[in-house]
Amino acid sequence: MDRACRGVRMLAEPDEHRPTDTGAMPPPAGAMPPSARLPAPVEALDLRDPAGRAWWLSLSASRRRPLLAAGHRRAYTHALDWATELVEQGRIATALTVLDDVLAAAGGTPLARADVLRVLRRVRPGRGVPVDGVRDRAEATLRDVEARPELLRVVPDLLRLVARVLYALDDADGVLKVARLARDEGTRRPRGYAEGPLERIRDDMTLVTLLAHPGYAEIFSGLPPPVFTDAEVAVGMSERVRHVRLRRPQRLPAGMDRLTAVEIVELDGAGDASTLEWLTWLAGRPTLHTLELSGAAQRLVQDERLLAALLVAPGLRRLRIGYPSVNPWSMRALMADLRATGASPRTRLLQLALLRADMDYVLARARTADLVTALDSRVAGVRGAALHVLEGVFGAPVVRFAEGDDVLVAGRLEDGGLLTERLARRGVRLSRERGPRTRLAVIAERHEGAAHDLLDGDLPLICEGQLRALLDRPADAGRPRSAGARPEAGVAPAAPGIGDAPSVSRHLASTDGPAVARVLQQLESSRVTRGVFEGLIVVATNPRLDRSLRQAARRLLLRDAPGDLVDAAADVAEIVRGLDRNGSLSTWDLQETGIETDGLVDVVELAVLLLRVRSARRLHVVHAGLVEVPRAVLELTGLHHLSLAGNRLTGLPAGLAGLAGLTGLDIGHNAFTDLPPVVGRMRRLHRLDVAADAGPTGDRAEWPGLAPALAGLPLLRELTLDGHRLPTLPAAVRGMASLERLSLCRGSLGELPDWLPDLPRLGWLSLDGTAVDRPEAARAVLAGLRTRGVAVSAWPTEPG
Repeated sequence: MDRACRGVRMLAEPDEHRPTDTGAMPPPAGAMPPSARLPAPVEALDLRDPAGRAWWLSLSASRRRPLLAAGHRRAYTHALDWATELVEQGRIATALTVLDDVLAAAGGTPLARADVLRVLRRVRPGRGVPVDGVRDRAEATLRDVEARPELLRVVPDLLRLVARVLYALDDADGVLKVARLARDEGTRRPRGYAEGPLERIRDDMTLVTLLAHPGYAEIFSGLPPPVFTDAEVAVGMSERVRHVRLRRPQRLPAGMDRLTAVEIVELDGAGDASTLEWLTWLAGRPTLHTLELSGAAQRLVQDERLLAALLVAPGLRRLRIGYPSVNPWSMRALMADLRATGASPRTRLLQLALLRADMDYVLARARTADLVTALDSRVAGVRGAALHVLEGVFGAPVVRFAEGDDVLVAGRLEDGGLLTERLARRGVRLSRERGPRTRLAVIAERHEGAAHDLLDGDLPLICEGQLRALLDRPADAGRPRSAGARPEAGVAPAAPGIGDAPSVSRHLASTDGPAVARVLQQLESSRVTRGVFEGLIVVATNPRLDRSLRQAARRLLLRDAPGDLVDAAADVAEIVRGLDRNGSLSTWDLQETGIETDGLVDVVELAVLLLRVRSARRLHVVHAGLVEVPRAVLELTGLHHLSLAGNRLTGLPAGLAGLAGLTGLDIGHNAFTDLPPVVGRMRRLHRLDVAADAGPTGDRAEWPGLAPALAGLPLLRELTLDGHRLPTLPAAVRGMASLERLSLCRGSLGELPDWLPDLPRLGWLSLDGTAVDRPEAARAVLAGLRTRGVAVSAWPTEPG
């Protein structure tokens, strides 16, 4: 007979301790959904309903527990919720009855014991509280662990929860007993991925105040200091704080300067002003030797002044910033090198980006001279990444060697002996000085500044890997070069009769088949390099052109593009198919293909060209490091939505107002100090995002041009003003009859106007993290909005 049937049978039998169940409260009808598996009395069990709870307590324990077991996980969870409510109401005796039923119905499993302890840790001693009954339940679990230590393998937190219950009962000696047992059992069991039972007690923020108790700290001798996960508790225990680990930290609590001994800090932040405030404070801690940033906190490396200061902080020995994780010894060597050389902030940030393989940062900000400087770094990871990028910058010059030529070398070649031998077979020698027969210059690692003099010269420049590739070709390969200066790095040789490389790409981004065919034919007689690859990729992925043209573009890519770029071009076809379905393209889509890693393709230019031939409507150029809007974007007259969020823009071109179809604009998280005037002339906008980042000291943005510009945008449906300091909402918002969504997160407001509920179409408002000078008045306004059915996210907080 199964458990459900046994429970129902017991319910039907008379109780030896009281009259039959016919006098008990009947089960509430319809309290739970019908179930085909359980008979009617079990179906009626609902411990969320007051009537069901009263009926339940009217039964004997011998009837309740099988009935609870028959209710499966649903009844178990409801019983725990009920017990928690009873504890909060101070009805401890009744809560103990319910918890005993839970434990018995679950067979006394370790998981059930942990659930019971999580409820009991809320008990506080007081008049009428059966303290002995609560202590008995906790000590029963303690005895079980002593008898069966393997329980800790199932629930590693079991002893910590017992300690929390005893601490709630002011039983410090009991907590010490639990900690000793955790120490003894922890030495007997192997460590897994999680910490042992003693470390869990050590790091519990509720128990950490017991460190002042005689004998408590001795138990943890031999372990690292406690890991503080609560900043307020850390301030209270300031003299003992060595290690802090915070997730989404709020702003600095008062008294943080008392943490004079903090050594290790881990921040898994929200990437907002509060995390930035923490990092600014940490930068001045002389005792700090380890800092780890994960989650969104790593985005704060965009504050270049702060990061540059952290890299040369005198006491910092280990710095980890998100993923991919860098070998800590390499990071330590980099910081020591930067301190020793007195590198400029620009050099510090670039070499950090090279070590972390953050090629978005490198390609957006690095000059050729910066990369050549990085080749002198003492850190192999920095030098290797710089060489990789330089190979894309230098390209692959076509050189035909003749006997008696020489190759100039600046730096230390990794395979110097082998290359010398291979060149000698062609009658060519390596040289440290330029001579009349020098045909080529190789820039290698650790050149001690000698390579900088070659950047402004007329010799073709390559890296060691490119010299190996050049020697792998037959001795007569290549075309003769005309005398004169080498092409400037990053500029492609022009195709005959077309113009410069960007012009070639624009000619290729066309649906005019004969015109594209002429350009491809001219490219056959010249080598394709930077500035033209974007156009070839567009042709190769454009199904509106003849197949022969697409194949011709692929042949040119195979002939002149590096292998990684050819592979990435094939991946773009998938993106183009998605572009046809949703009409939206993001530069992030292109970056994921790996195109940008070679430094040969401008993903913004490629995105614009793809949109031109596909007549798409939405373009997202986000976190692309833009300092100005590319002119090509202004040619997309069919654009409906443009996102330029997360770049480094300080202004917008007036030509944006000429995009007549543009109804959505996202320019949040840029470097604006005021709203660009052109925004106020874009009267057709339905969606506008002008979210601003806080300054280095946490100051909110104050844009004098914001209110006047909004007056020219009466058709807005969605408005995002996150991160702004506003005395009140601009009066223009009151006239936005179509406004549906309004976001005012992470900012500050003088007041929330009482006319806000009058906006006829407003359906969503967010005030997450926003401080309001008059919070009580604001809550009254928000109550009115909620009465109207407006979804309100977060109540306002008081300033400070």
